[in-house]
Amino acid sequence: MGNKQPNYGLYSPPIAHTNYLVLMANGVYDPKDPYFTPPDFNFFSHKVMGWNDAQIAQYRQKAVSFFAKRFGINPDSAEYTGRVIMVPFMLDPRWEYRVYNKSNAYVPPQGWVARDGGFQLIAIAPDGVELGGEFSGRHAPKGAIAAFGEFNIQVAPQTYKQPKEIIIHYESRQPVLQNSGFPLERNGNGTLIAPFDVYHPEWGHGWAFAHITDVLQPDGKLQTNNRNIMTFPAGAAFPNTN
Repeated sequence: MGNKQPNYGLYSPPIAHTNYLVLMANGVYDPKDPYFTPPDFNFFSHKVMGWNDAQIAQYRQKAVSFFAKRFGINPDSAEYTGRVIMVPFMLDPRWEYRVYNKSNAYVPPQGWVARDGGFQLIAIAPDGVELGGEFSGRHAPKGAIAAFGEFNIQVAPQTYKQPKEIIIHYESRQPVLQNSGFPLERNGNGTLIAPFDVYHPEWGHGWAFAHITDVLQPDGKLQTNNRNIMTFPAGAAFPNTN
């Protein structure tokens, strides 16, 4: 009885790939609810990831190094004071962000909860900032954002032959912009299209692509529609069968 498989589907990875995941967020909530305080990065780092203060400080430095290398911006440099900010975050759980499909896994219809946190780099100068690194010569307008973070996916305990947690590191492939001013003003309608590099200790380097649309409803509640597809490895190609 203990090894009985559930009655929902098991899917193989696409040809040339070893793993894929499909994540969605469909939460509807009041962003101004005075009775709810969403958990922050302190909660994410200590309670979800289980890091101590030294590990958190090391992680922050990794984020600074990443932003400096990829985008040519060191958020700790006096040069960028008042022009960019680097902020810690945890995604509001009211998003209801979940994994609904994973290759070689039985994922229940209610999905697996995806906790998401890390650091965001945001251009706040009215005229934006000039980028360097891999984007030398490019301009990022005010509101442009990049992220360095972790997915901590809470696998349902009854799931057949799966670990308790799946941890996937992610890094923005390019700065992105949402016309509602995400994430500084999360109270309008807009779409965010975000490509990421993703990394798993066993699956290696993969690619992810997220499409997020916020819809402010007449009653003031916010609905988030997020679709995120991850594939491993990065750059896998369909084989030439001719």
